[in-house]
Parts: sequence; structure tokens; C-alpha cells
Amino acid sequence: MKYFFSLLVAILFIFLPNASEGEQYRDSTYGFTIDFPDGWAISGPSSDKSVIIKAKRFAEGAKSMIAQVIVRGGVYVGENSLPNLSPQELFDATIGDKGMLVDSGFETVCGESVPWNKVVFRQSGFFKTFNSCGVFYFIKRGDRFYQVEGVTMGESGSWFAENEQAMRNAIRSFR
Repeated sequence: MKYFFSLLVAILFIFLPNASEGEQYRDSTYGFTIDFPDGWAISGPSSDKSVIIKAKRFAEGAKSMIAQVIVRGGVYVGENSLPNLSPQELFDATIGDKGMLVDSGFETVCGESVPWNKVVFRQSGFFKTFNSCGVFYFIKRGDRFYQVEGVTMGESGSWFAENEQAMRNAIRSFR
């Protein structure tokens, strides 16, 4: 009987989908690991110095529709009060008048309860034809503070809905 149970556990382990499928990125400088969605292009920071790493996905045949998972920060907490703020206060301090808060709460990431915001960005100027939405998680890990976000830009709000789960899964894998 005990062999049957061991065999059953082994079979389940082999055939159940792996929750961390995709490409794992490990950063020894900032001390974190994150599992990006499979097939997303990973790139380092560009002109925005707050970006540590990001992964992006373009819609098939539409380069104007992009989904990204971005890790920002890695700054030392020190006297910074951001890690102690509520989701609403974090929204006001980080995104504020650039977007509209549509949902927020707390979720477990790295074994800790972390605040998150779901935002629809205000459209202006050049970006009037684009819809931009995002989820932002605020993670304090040791003596460092990170903003890990899943953001889409595209011609349709459905682009965010199509990518939200993959972006949140990547963010939840942060450790």
C-alpha cells in the first residue's frame, strides 16, 4: 500500500503543471528571483534607471499592444515610509494623478502580506488612442523595497484582461 501511495505521488508530481513555468531571472545584485512568463522577451533597464529588469510580450501582428512585467527599485528602506503605507496611500504616493485606482488589496508574496493596486491610466496627448492598465505590488524584502508591476498598453482593455493572470503569476513568483 505504501508503494502505491509513493507511486501515485510521483505520477502526480510528473503530470501536474509546474506553477513556475517560464524563464527564471535571478539578480544577485538586488537579491531576488522572479519567474517571467514563457516566451516573453527579457531585457535590462533602458533610460529609466529605476527599472532593474523587465519582460515583455507584444500582441501577434500588433506591435502597438504590449504587456510587461517590470521590477523597479531595490532601494534601501532606511527612513522611507513607503513600506508602511496602505494601498490607497501607496497609490497616492506613487501613481496619484496619473491614473485611476480601480481595485486594491493585500496578497502574499515572499511569505509576506504585500499591498497592491490595480490602475487605469489617464489618457492624454500622444497616448489618447491607447488604453493602459496595470497592477502594482509594493514589496519590502529585508532592507530593500521593490515595486513589481504588470502593465499593458494597447488599443483595447481586453489586452489587459488577456495578460493579467500571467503578469500576476510572475509577480507572485518574486522571492
